[in-house]
Amino acid sequence: QAVEIHENPVFMAKVIDTGSKQVGYLALNAFRANYHQALNDSVGTLLSQGIDELILDLRYNGGGAIVTCSVLASMISGNDSTDVFAKFTYSEKRSALNSEYSFFSKLPVDDQAGGDIAMNTLSLNRLYVLTGWGTASASEMVINGLKPYIEVIQVGEQTVGKDVGSITVYDSPPYYNNKENLNPNHKIAMQPIVVKLVNADGQDYPNGFTPERANVVIEGDYLDENLPPMGDPSDPLLARALQLITGEPVAKLQSVSSSKGELFKDSRDLKPFGKDMYLLPERFEEINF
Repeated sequence: QAVEIHENPVFMAKVIDTGSKQVGYLALNAFRANYHQALNDSVGTLLSQGIDELILDLRYNGGGAIVTCSVLASMISGNDSTDVFAKFTYSEKRSALNSEYSFFSKLPVDDQAGGDIAMNTLSLNRLYVLTGWGTASASEMVINGLKPYIEVIQVGEQTVGKDVGSITVYDSPPYYNNKENLNPNHKIAMQPIVVKLVNADGQDYPNGFTPERANVVIEGDYLDENLPPMGDPSDPLLARALQLITGEPVAKLQSVSSSKGELFKDSRDLKPFGKDMYLLPERFEEINF
């Protein structure tokens, strides 16, 4: 029998004891605004165990809600709503909407009554990020938004380079996102790009981010049978990040190449917002067409 399944994008949160440091590992596979509580709980688990460093795995994260990437950045750095996370630039016709987007002091939870709740913050001054060929949009915005405030060390492959955001519009009364009054005979929606994002220093990333200090890159499609499970310290990229943290050599540190040919499509290409960064409807309503 067919059932509706919701994937929790907070794939894994664990602590790796290196002997000299407690290293948090957080794997996030999408930025979804209705999983803020799950994300907050996972960061709270890492916080309660007194981690010294954090490795954020965004290899399989193609993006999602802008609000959620700001929430995650706030949890990592401890920046509050007085600090600028991103600057929004619209077209010349909508330049009046140009604005700044702040970090968060409290957790916005849109799937729970009661509004904002206390946010777990790690208040780190350094972040290690694992990236892959599909790391895009909101994932890149976390990197870019944090760069003016903390050190961000990237390990892995060059990211996509998508520094723009979109909105969803349907055939419905303005503001064209009214699901209750949409035209039932029109099955098509559009996802137009409407805004460019830069960080507090005005920096964008049209060509993506390239690791500066990593000498381990996984090539191919990430489906090589030799790759260990995510979160395993023997994973080449995770091992490299741990080596940078501890300064100690790790066993079996080498590149892993795939012999299965070049991958041209994966599951993220087959689902909405698989590689996207978007504004939620409440922000969309500011745009008067």
